[in-house]
Amino acid sequence: MRFTVMLLVVMSGCGLQPVEEVEPSPLGSVQQVEPVAQPVEPQMVMTAIARPRTRCGPMKSGDVQRVLSDKTSWVALALNDDTVFCSAIGYGVSFLKVSVPDLDWLAHFNHRANTLGLPCAAAGECTDLLNPESIVQSRPGVEAVEVRVILTEVLRIDMEGQRCSRWLKEAVEAKVRGVQLRHHVDGPVEQVPFEQCQVLAALPQD
Repeated sequence: MRFTVMLLVVMSGCGLQPVEEVEPSPLGSVQQVEPVAQPVEPQMVMTAIARPRTRCGPMKSGDVQRVLSDKTSWVALALNDDTVFCSAIGYGVSFLKVSVPDLDWLAHFNHRANTLGLPCAAAGECTDLLNPESIVQSRPGVEAVEVRVILTEVLRIDMEGQRCSRWLKEAVEAKVRGVQLRHHVDGPVEQVPFEQCQVLAALPQD
């Protein structure tokens, strides 16, 4: 006891204040705070479902056409005496033709109809005014050319007989140094169930 009193006197003399010890609160007295979670109500989101448009009006006998694909692509076209020529193969008369090898992958059908066995497009019957020189123009080389390929579905409808036939046709178009080129192929005709034909004929025509 005397030691404690002396220690307090010394601390007071040195300008120090005695510190009261505070005992920590027992764990049981600490209040736990629960996090507040706001309930989230699920909400319905309306999503539009795309449906194909149909043509209006009753179906009639005759041909109905619908474009399935219409694409234009740039190709590098070689123009020389071997790729630009006159040939009667496929036409019965001599036509001015240009080999377009890229049609093997651009087109749906086989457009091979020349002596080289390469796909081609024609400019028209060869004459004194329309001939290979009309395209080569004394400057053979490689030209960047746009080639358009159009694939079309054709339905032939017979309402009275309740019959329907279907085939595909493909047209190729290109212009090379001012000369218009074209080629056309028809696919085989197949018979289509009449109910299926009715659905196909009601689809929009592009």
